[in-house]
Amino acid sequence: MKKLILTSLCVLMGMSFASAQKVHRNVTNLQKEIMEVAHRTNNYFMAKYSDPTLDTFVKRVRTSNLWTRAVYYEGLMALYEIDPQQKYLDYTDRWADYHKWQARSGETNDNADNQCCMQVYIDRYVQSGGKKDLSHVKANLDHQMASNRVSYWTWIDAIQMAMPIYAKYAKVSGEKKYLDYAMNSYKWTRDTLEGRFVVERQGLRSSLQGERRQQLLLEPWQWLGLRSLGSRDGNIACQRQELPISEERLHQHEQSSAEMPARGWILECKPRLPCQLWRP
Repeated sequence: MKKLILTSLCVLMGMSFASAQKVHRNVTNLQKEIMEVAHRTNNYFMAKYSDPTLDTFVKRVRTSNLWTRAVYYEGLMALYEIDPQQKYLDYTDRWADYHKWQARSGETNDNADNQCCMQVYIDRYVQSGGKKDLSHVKANLDHQMASNRVSYWTWIDAIQMAMPIYAKYAKVSGEKKYLDYAMNSYKWTRDTLEGRFVVERQGLRSSLQGERRQQLLLEPWQWLGLRSLGSRDGNIACQRQELPISEERLHQHEQSSAEMPARGWILECKPRLPCQLWRP
């Protein structure tokens, strides 16, 4: 009997070990695949836009520190964290130096699309051990906070583009006022705008069963772009990196985000156009 039990235990241990090895191989292969895609994608981008200082042109000319480029550099900084290559920093610094480490359109611009680049500036400040210039970042944030307005973020992408700047700067400066402003601005967006047109959540979802897309005509004050729940989730992840895990406001942020429309539904609202609720 003892021999049978011992044999059974050995077999189980062998199966568990084999299973663990298989899982490890699968994870390792997946990591390699992800890195291969990340490298291929980034190499393509850096080759196509070899001079990061040049203006972009999508329908019209824009400087290269606009939000579409800034979110690329956010990704590049994340790639650097797991794959530190000097060329990533050189490429980023050349871009930032050209724009003088300023928000697009300067220190008085309060549009999140133009502020997004400051996330990358702060990342490079931290990576360089404080050797990068954040004076323009501080001036921009202080200028917006001095307005005593918290009603700037009227589309969901703005929360992802601007809110992390305040969280990051609060961390590097040690000044809590930047985080307080960010949370008050976020709560204004959540409570003032989101609540106006996503009230009957269950009824809205029920009325759309079986339909791919439906036009929703909303009033002018309802222009809040909730087109990307990914922006919301990305912002939560970013705040988690910048704030202590016990930070109560982060938990409030996560809880309120969980109360937004069911995951998978996308509500897209743009000025002068009808809103669309659809499911990809």
